[in-house]
Amino acid sequence: MKSKLIMIPLIVLAGCSQPKKQEDNAVKLITLDPGHFHAALVQKSMYEGVDSTVHVYAPKGNDVELHLSKIEAYNKRADDPTTWDEKVYLGDDYLEKMIAEKKGNVVVLAGNNQKKQIT
Repeated sequence: MKSKLIMIPLIVLAGCSQPKKQEDNAVKLITLDPGHFHAALVQKSMYEGVDSTVHVYAPKGNDVELHLSKIEAYNKRADDPTTWDEKVYLGDDYLEKMIAEKKGNVVVLAGNNQKKQIT
């Protein structure tokens, strides 16, 4: 009789564990301050295992607007359109916001070299 009592808790524990969802293993993109067209090229196609929601963190300005217009063009093209869903945060504290929110697991960096300072 004791062996039956031990088996019941083991069965209950085994039933409580949940298998990992496929989304948990998905690549979740973040685009940080896109200042070069190469940042948008990552999203020229859709990829299996890559979440379609992309979080963009950047300061307000022309660079991020150009980036978003390229993604919109990919989404609206007649031939093989993409379905990217851009979640955009614009502000001077974009880096801090990205770090605090932790919305993705892969960061796309393609900056504007003209903004770099030589010291």
